[in-house]
This record gives sequence, C-alpha cells and structure tokens, in this order.
Amino acid sequence: MGEGTIKKLFVEKGFGFIARGVGEPDVFFHRSACASGEFERWGPKDTLEFEVVAGPRGPKALRVRRTAVAADLPRRFVNPYNFVRWLPEPTAGGAAATPLLGRCASPPQDRYTGLTGRILCRLAVASPTFVSDAYAVGVATVARGKEHRSYRQYRTPAGSPAIPGSTLRGVVRSVFEAVTNSCFAGIAADARHGGSASVGDLVPAHLGVCTSALRLCPACRAFGWVSEGPVPGHDAAVRGRVRFGDAVFGKEAVEKDQGPLTLAALSAPHPKYAWFYLMDADGNAPAGRSLEQAGYVRKNRIRGRKVYRRHEPDLQAMRGQSHTEQNRTLLDWLKRGAETRFEVRFESLAPLELGALLWALEPDGGCVHRLGYAKPLGFGCVAIEVTGLHLVTADRYDADASGGDWQSFGQHAPELAALRARFRAGMEERHASGSPPEEATPFATLANVRDLLALLSGTPPATPVCYPRLPGERGFEWFKRNADGARLTLPFADADEPALRL
Repeated sequence: MGEGTIKKLFVEKGFGFIARGVGEPDVFFHRSACASGEFERWGPKDTLEFEVVAGPRGPKALRVRRTAVAADLPRRFVNPYNFVRWLPEPTAGGAAATPLLGRCASPPQDRYTGLTGRILCRLAVASPTFVSDAYAVGVATVARGKEHRSYRQYRTPAGSPAIPGSTLRGVVRSVFEAVTNSCFAGIAADARHGGSASVGDLVPAHLGVCTSALRLCPACRAFGWVSEGPVPGHDAAVRGRVRFGDAVFGKEAVEKDQGPLTLAALSAPHPKYAWFYLMDADGNAPAGRSLEQAGYVRKNRIRGRKVYRRHEPDLQAMRGQSHTEQNRTLLDWLKRGAETRFEVRFESLAPLELGALLWALEPDGGCVHRLGYAKPLGFGCVAIEVTGLHLVTADRYDADASGGDWQSFGQHAPELAALRARFRAGMEERHASGSPPEEATPFATLANVRDLLALLSGTPPATPVCYPRLPGERGFEWFKRNADGARLTLPFADADEPALRL
C-alpha cells in the first residue's frame, strides 16, 4: 500500500491528486475509489493510504482511505469583502412617487430651500484603526535595495490623533450610495477586464455614472458631483451640501505599547475574478461555470458595491512579519474603545434626504463603518452614534450661527426618528413589489439593506475571515485552484453560510 497527502481536491468533479515522496509522480484518485460519503469530508493535506495501479495517464489510486486529518488547517474561510447588491429600476409608479430617490437637479445654492443645520455625532473605535499620516514616513532599505515604509497614525497640525473629515465623508457617502441605490460614482466605465464588455457595460443602465447637473442621483446631489468631461452649456460640477468635521482624539487614544506592527502584504483588487465580482443577468452567482460563462460578457452584471466585512484583527498572529517592499509597518494606531465627537453640517436637504443621511451615519442594527488601512485584516471598525440635531430656523443670510436661530433636538427626539422613518418609507414606496395594486416592500427586506446589515452589523463570523491561503501557498494559488476545479463563487452577503472551502 502507498501513502501520501492530498495535493489537489476537486470536490464537484469527484477527483483529486495525491502527493507522494520527492521525485515520485502525483497519483490520481476518483470518488469511486473511496468509501461511500468519505470523499466529500476530506481536505488538502489529509494523509491517505491507497493501492497504486497504472492508469491511462499515469499512476491511479484504488481502495483509498484517510489515515490522518490535517487538523491544524482551517477547513473553511470567509472572504474579507463582499458586495452590496443594487436594486432593479423601480416601476413608473414608484419612481413618480419618490423623485428625490431618483435623478433630478440639485437645489439652488443661493438660498435655503430645505432643512439646514448640523448633526452632532459620537464616534467609538470598535477595532484597532489606522489612517495614515502623510508626514513622518519612515523608509528602510531591505533586500535587493528595495524600500520598506513605516507610517504613523494621522495627526492634526496641533499633534492630536484624528480621523480626517474627508475620510469620514467618503465612508458615509459609500453607505449613503448603497442604501439609496445611487449611481456607481467613480467607476472606470471604459475599463476592460477581458471579454467584450467594459466595466460600464456591467453596470445596469439606471445606475450609470451621473452625466448632467440636471439629473443627479441622491448621493451626487447631497455629497457633490464633478463631470467626467466637458458639459457644453451646463455646470460641470455641483458643490456638495454635506460637510464633515475632523474626529479629533486625545493623545491617550493612540496605541503605542503593542507597536510597531508589520502587516502582511495586501495586494491590489483583482476584479478579473468573475466568480467573486459578477452575477448573471438573472441575479444568480455563477457557481461552477467556466470563465467564459461567468466572466466579462454583456449578459453578466457587476454584483454591487464592494464592502469589507466586520471582523476582529488577530494582532498576535500578525507579529513576526519580515520587512519587504510589499508590506508596511504601523508605528501606532487608534486603540479599541477610544471615543470622540465630530460634527456634520448640511444645507438645503429635503426631509427624506436628511433621513437618508441620518441612516447612513447610524445604520440600523448596530452597524459599524469600515475605514482606513488594513480593513481585510480586521482594522478600521468604528461605530457612529447621532447624538443631536440642530436646524436653522431663519433665512440663510439672517441666521445667527452662534445659536440664536437654531432649533435643537436631542438624541432620542421623535423628530429624528420621524426623519429616518420618512426615508425608510420612501425606499419602500419606490421599490414596491408586484403589479397594481402595488405593495410596499419592507425596508429591511430590500436586498441592499440586507447586505449592508449582514456585512457591517452583528457578531463577526466564527469561521476565520481571511483571504484563502494554505501554508506554503502564494496568495493567488487558491484562486487558480478554484478556477481550474470547483469554481466556487462568493456567496451573497446575506447568505446563511458565508464560508467557502479552503
């Protein structure tokens, strides 16, 4: 009898290959050579005992049984990111009833035409968080004359650790875009990743990038818009009506005792991997399909907006990384439990728009926001809580910003709840299901809301959240094995079982 370890396993196809000693060829084995039901329970690196015979293409195993389990290896993993799905184009009735959730012109900027004021927020760091400072970058020479860089947490000119308002604005805008089903702003519409279709072809027509100041999606109207090219006779940009202040911490918020920390190298995104990034025209994940069937052809569609899942970093497991030109070292970071406050100012928002902004700041279900560096490793979870709302009650040019013309509402005021409810009701009405008489779809059951809550709220998964890699493998090898064999596809974000086989 021979002995070896599983080198490759193609569960869906029912066969695999066994690695033997140095210099010996791999041995092919089929499900039919195993005891009933055993094959599906095996994994890479398991030890097998078998009889070797000559097959048509090389050694073949018969009477295969497992003698040892590679118990130290995780069997499954949860991918660090997933996608928030987009919603179909609403019916004519739903679109007509909720114009502010569709495309329309931004209000004039020379007067207040809606609600104007500021939102008070508390921010709590829920996992170690790092936003890089452009200053104080350390550079060390490593192998082959390459450079390894070290960074410190962002600080204000006065030296206080902080999260810049621009970072907060970008993070909240991404949630606002997803929950309001706004356009895919910033997507490289003409980029190609293979096949005949450009990235723009993969985005549904009703969610294409805004091209006119007269027809802006909810996010572009609230946060601002810049045309990708000249717009003869029309504005090429619209100033945003939402401005974020910095979240400034005390110096005690910085974690120095556990640093510095050298992180694993994080590679660039790989949107060519269609089994993760795309779905078919019917909204199904392309499991088991060839790259030609699952890939960048016009019948397929982009899954949605990429969002990193809430999970916890394992700082101890990260230690011991050698310095290379590809990874980075953090000198310090914001520690878990640190808290501060910041302010959001807004102008001329309709009640529905303000409700959407309040929801994006503090989503339902105890959600966190993901920001900063090393999100795939679990860094960058922050929880935002709206603690107050102040509204201007006078004309724009008469208002006294010192407070004489402000109407204030506390954290639990019914007015705040009413604004959020108005937004939810608008989404329900816009995306009503069925034919006349149409029925409103409960807000919490909308696919984009389900996905957001699944990724950003609740308890992190018990299964390891990581990119797939077995010991000794390089980062791309699982993806290559998957493409050549099982062609597993990323489960949708709200799936009951988000894990994949490693």
